[in-house]
Amino acid sequence: MIEDKLQTNYPLAPLSTFKIGGAAEYFITVSEKNDAEDAWFWAKENNLPVTLLGGGSNILVSDQGVKGLVIKLNNTEVKVDATNIICGASANVWDVAQLAVDNNLSGMEWAIGIPGSIGGAVRGNAGAHGGSFDKIVKLVRAFDSEKNEWQEFTNEECGFEYRHSYFKQEPHFIIWQTTLSLTPGNKEVITEAVDNYRKYRQDCQPKEPSAGCIFKNLFISDIEIANKELAEQIKQADKVRGGKVGAGYLIELLKLKGFSSGGAAISEQHANFIVNKNGAKADDVLAIINKVKQDVKKTFNIELKEEVQYLGF
Repeated sequence: MIEDKLQTNYPLAPLSTFKIGGAAEYFITVSEKNDAEDAWFWAKENNLPVTLLGGGSNILVSDQGVKGLVIKLNNTEVKVDATNIICGASANVWDVAQLAVDNNLSGMEWAIGIPGSIGGAVRGNAGAHGGSFDKIVKLVRAFDSEKNEWQEFTNEECGFEYRHSYFKQEPHFIIWQTTLSLTPGNKEVITEAVDNYRKYRQDCQPKEPSAGCIFKNLFISDIEIANKELAEQIKQADKVRGGKVGAGYLIELLKLKGFSSGGAAISEQHANFIVNKNGAKADDVLAIINKVKQDVKKTFNIELKEEVQYLGF
């Protein structure tokens, strides 16, 4: 009986990299496909919303917690098959990236240091340093709770866009397993790239609890339409990478590094990070997010969009 495995009023803050938020009304950890199906059906029968929880990064949990059922996936099995890595959705991105290095497979070096789970990273098409999951995903196996069936999606069927996928707009899917397609590489070259990315993260990103980058980066083409003068300034400062501009650069221009509300603050190391400095509440983070969005809009006529996902709001 799935009811016997449910927990009530389960604290979610320890499960998030932000270490912020209230409790889940109902909570379950699932390691088997049958339990994932049964948990979803139980919630449906009881007219309760379902929230999926992966590695806990890139989320902000409400101080009031999350109503309904929170399903924490625990499918961590990973295996290498020639140049493919077959990953359970709960496998840690960092661990899979290291496994690729250990097997002389290239294409995932950029992911070293990215927190969170493979399932969440695929859902949000996570990326860094010009790399992203849309470039390496070969196949996704997911459960469609509306049709009560398991489906397989090719890369094209995943509908990948910048920090977006088909699964993000269709939350009734549970990503269970992903096959990543990599290429054979030179161990020394791969290791050197990984060491450089790791050092960058250590030097440039905060050590305090955070959710990762708060805002999506911006396409320079969009900035040119909204603010030609700003676009020219960005180009002269050589801040365009792959056609995009880091949102943190705009926040830096407004001298908002260190701006705080309650126990939360904009990181002094990386302006697109909000950190939990001292028992921060979700409302503290929201206050900073709203402040940044308002100031960027007022000063630059630019609309920032959150990368972080809100749970329970």
